[in-house]
Amino acid sequence: MGAAQQSPSGARGVVGSTAAKRIQRLRIELAGVERVDEVREPWLELHDHHCVVVGTLPLVSDDEASWERRRALYVDRLSPGGGFLVFARLAPDQAAWVSRR
Repeated sequence: MGAAQQSPSGARGVVGSTAAKRIQRLRIELAGVERVDEVREPWLELHDHHCVVVGTLPLVSDDEASWERRRALYVDRLSPGGGFLVFARLAPDQAAWVSRR
Protein backbone atom coordinates (compact mmCIF):
# COMPACT_ATOMS: atom_id res chain seq x y z
CA MET A 1 0.00 0.00 0.00
CA GLY A 2 1.04 3.58 -0.55
CA ALA A 3 1.66 6.19 2.09
CA ALA A 4 -1.22 8.02 3.71
CA GLN A 5 -1.68 11.55 2.39
CA GLN A 6 -3.93 14.36 3.51
CA SER A 7 -5.88 16.16 0.80
CA PRO A 8 -6.51 19.91 0.77
CA SER A 9 -9.99 19.18 2.16
CA GLY A 10 -8.44 17.48 5.18
CA ALA A 11 -9.50 13.96 4.16
CA ARG A 12 -6.90 11.22 4.44
CA GLY A 13 -6.40 8.49 1.86
CA VAL A 14 -3.88 6.03 0.55
CA VAL A 15 -1.80 7.24 -2.37
CA GLY A 16 -1.64 4.59 -5.09
CA SER A 17 -4.83 2.86 -3.97
CA THR A 18 -7.14 1.27 -6.52
CA ALA A 19 -9.69 4.04 -6.00
CA ALA A 20 -7.10 6.75 -6.63
CA LYS A 21 -5.98 5.03 -9.82
CA ARG A 22 -9.59 4.78 -11.01
CA ILE A 23 -10.18 8.45 -10.30
CA GLN A 24 -7.10 9.34 -12.35
CA ARG A 25 -8.61 7.45 -15.31
CA LEU A 26 -12.02 9.08 -14.89
CA ARG A 27 -13.01 11.31 -17.79
CA ILE A 28 -15.84 13.85 -17.58
CA GLU A 29 -17.45 14.79 -20.90
CA LEU A 30 -20.05 17.47 -21.50
CA ALA A 31 -22.43 16.87 -24.40
CA GLY A 32 -25.64 17.98 -25.98
CA VAL A 33 -28.56 16.44 -27.79
CA GLU A 34 -26.28 15.06 -30.52
CA ARG A 35 -25.08 12.36 -28.09
CA VAL A 36 -28.39 11.39 -26.50
CA ASP A 37 -28.46 8.00 -28.24
CA GLU A 38 -25.31 6.99 -26.34
CA VAL A 39 -27.52 6.75 -23.27
CA ARG A 40 -29.80 4.08 -24.84
CA GLU A 41 -28.00 0.93 -23.68
CA PRO A 42 -27.33 2.10 -20.10
CA TRP A 43 -30.94 3.32 -19.91
CA LEU A 44 -32.25 -0.08 -20.98
CA GLU A 45 -30.08 -1.79 -18.35
CA LEU A 46 -31.47 0.56 -15.70
CA HIS A 47 -35.00 0.02 -17.00
CA ASP A 48 -34.57 -3.77 -16.76
CA HIS A 49 -33.33 -3.36 -13.20
CA HIS A 50 -36.34 -1.20 -12.32
CA CYS A 51 -38.69 -3.82 -13.76
CA VAL A 52 -37.18 -6.39 -11.41
CA VAL A 53 -37.02 -4.38 -8.18
CA VAL A 54 -40.08 -2.14 -8.39
CA GLY A 55 -43.06 -3.79 -6.83
CA THR A 56 -46.45 -2.28 -7.50
CA LEU A 57 -45.47 0.94 -9.30
CA PRO A 58 -46.58 1.02 -12.92
CA LEU A 59 -43.70 0.92 -15.38
CA VAL A 60 -43.61 0.78 -19.15
CA SER A 61 -42.76 -2.88 -19.62
CA ASP A 62 -41.60 -2.67 -23.23
CA ASP A 63 -37.92 -1.69 -23.55
CA GLU A 64 -38.33 0.21 -26.80
CA ALA A 65 -41.36 2.13 -25.56
CA SER A 66 -39.47 3.00 -22.38
CA TRP A 67 -36.46 4.23 -24.35
CA GLU A 68 -38.59 6.28 -26.74
CA ARG A 69 -40.24 8.04 -23.78
CA ARG A 70 -36.92 8.63 -22.04
CA ARG A 71 -35.25 9.78 -25.28
CA ALA A 72 -38.05 12.28 -25.91
CA LEU A 73 -37.60 13.63 -22.37
CA TYR A 74 -33.84 14.04 -22.87
CA VAL A 75 -34.26 15.65 -26.30
CA ASP A 76 -36.68 18.15 -24.74
CA ARG A 77 -34.32 18.84 -21.83
CA LEU A 78 -31.35 19.23 -24.16
CA SER A 79 -33.04 21.62 -26.57
CA PRO A 80 -30.99 24.68 -27.51
CA GLY A 81 -30.52 26.86 -24.48
CA GLY A 82 -31.88 24.07 -22.30
CA GLY A 83 -29.62 21.57 -20.63
CA PHE A 84 -26.67 19.31 -21.16
CA LEU A 85 -25.47 15.77 -20.64
CA VAL A 86 -22.54 14.88 -18.42
CA PHE A 87 -20.84 11.55 -19.05
CA ALA A 88 -18.43 10.09 -16.50
CA ARG A 89 -16.30 7.38 -18.10
CA LEU A 90 -13.76 4.96 -16.69
CA ALA A 91 -13.48 3.00 -19.93
CA PRO A 92 -15.03 3.33 -23.38
CA ASP A 93 -17.77 0.86 -22.46
CA GLN A 94 -18.43 2.15 -18.93
CA ALA A 95 -20.40 5.32 -18.42
CA ALA A 96 -22.65 7.13 -16.04
CA TRP A 97 -24.69 10.10 -17.15
CA VAL A 98 -26.72 12.98 -15.88
CA SER A 99 -28.98 15.28 -17.82
CA ARG A 100 -29.48 18.76 -16.48
CA ARG A 101 -31.92 21.42 -17.49
